[in-house]
Amino acid sequence: MLLRAVGLHNFRGYRNFKLKFAPLTSLLGEGEVGKKTILRAMDIFFNGPLAKRPLKLQDLNEKALKAGDWQIAITCCFDDFAIKKSFDLKQYLEESDSFAEEGGDFQPVTDQSRYRQLSAGMPLYVFFDEESKAASPLNFVARSAIRDKEA
Repeated sequence: MLLRAVGLHNFRGYRNFKLKFAPLTSLLGEGEVGKKTILRAMDIFFNGPLAKRPLKLQDLNEKALKAGDWQIAITCCFDDFAIKKSFDLKQYLEESDSFAEEGGDFQPVTDQSRYRQLSAGMPLYVFFDEESKAASPLNFVARSAIRDKEA
């Protein structure tokens, strides 16, 4: 399963942004134009609190803050579904997950096994933090799903 697109809402310099990926995509551009921001968002999406640089209040887009919109959302779209992680910064970084199957609207994740099933279908990309030696929680989800299938 390939990552097809990443959407950012109110994250750093991006108010509403969607980047579509080809099978091989490179991020090119001058310094300070947002390449690292996209990579940081993906690190937060896949690694959560174990991200190299976890989400902070300073990551909220300035225009969004002035408009009273305290929500950051990072959406990853795969072949057949998308998962959106939303962070309400007004509620001390309260996190919620939603998913949408191809062509559908986002629904809140209430059944953890459904989310686990979707996550287990993702390719295993482990973002490794040299300082903390922490591997991605996605690694744990995928290994758990494999162990469940074997049982």
